[in-house]
Amino acid sequence: MLAMTDASQTQQLIPWIGASALGFFSVAIGSQIFAARQGQPLMEIATRWSRLLAVVLGVTYLAFAMEWSLAANRSPWSFATVLLIGAILLVTIAAWFRVKGFSFEDIPLFPSYFRNEESGEWPTSADHISLREWIRKQGFRQVEFLGAYPFPETFIREYHFDSKDGRTRLCVSFIPKGIKQLCVSHAASSISADGVRYVTDNAFAPYGGLYPDNWIVDRKPLRRSVAKLLERHQRRIETSGKEFSPWIDLPLEDVKEQHRLLEKANRDNGILNPRSNWEEYGRFSQEGCYRMWKEILLLHYFGMVTR
Repeated sequence: MLAMTDASQTQQLIPWIGASALGFFSVAIGSQIFAARQGQPLMEIATRWSRLLAVVLGVTYLAFAMEWSLAANRSPWSFATVLLIGAILLVTIAAWFRVKGFSFEDIPLFPSYFRNEESGEWPTSADHISLREWIRKQGFRQVEFLGAYPFPETFIREYHFDSKDGRTRLCVSFIPKGIKQLCVSHAASSISADGVRYVTDNAFAPYGGLYPDNWIVDRKPLRRSVAKLLERHQRRIETSGKEFSPWIDLPLEDVKEQHRLLEKANRDNGILNPRSNWEEYGRFSQEGCYRMWKEILLLHYFGMVTR
């Protein structure tokens, strides 16, 4: 009698599981379309989770609807839980292999930026034009326009602005993603009189490494508003109690120096292998691979970064 009751309950659950799978599949498609148009990290996270749950629930539905032997004597939810754990394990393994593969790739760790003399390449969409006008209204003036090709067909555009008092430098980066999508990120930087660099950014990209000792970095990948980002940066430098010096170096020279210091900090702390060992062991040490792997998973599924 108890077995018949359990079987009856399972039969009643199967349509709901199938409907849930279709629902998550629809959410995955909708959030992916929205993310592609708006470049919203939250929608990217929703897409990944919805896609994962749609596959798990879809397979669960098929297993019980078609009476697979693997599903015999199991409840749908326990079967789905096992599938979910297995799917998460596969995702983590795939992320680890991507990190290991990137460690051996012949791609510069940091893009080689150059000064772009063209001044009219700001994206022409309404949102991007509004962003530029807002920055100008806050009293920022453009200092330089830099470009880089991290990959042969990928062109990153960076616009650097200095505040009225010259103590805050705002970098606006446009990074191509897909065919027509442009991802926008912002970074505000200030340097104190005693040489401490304060950085506040919202880049939705894994880093995984360490920063120089005199850098204090605050990363907020889900905070997409440049106004709120600048407010947070201003509060940070005000509460630090330090005096801040106006920027002197041009952005290109500063970016090159940043890359040098970042590589040195990670090499000295064992995150990067010595250059002489890159061909045999890859660029990242085991700790470096682990940090990058962890940050990819935290960022892509929870919108968090390591500290």
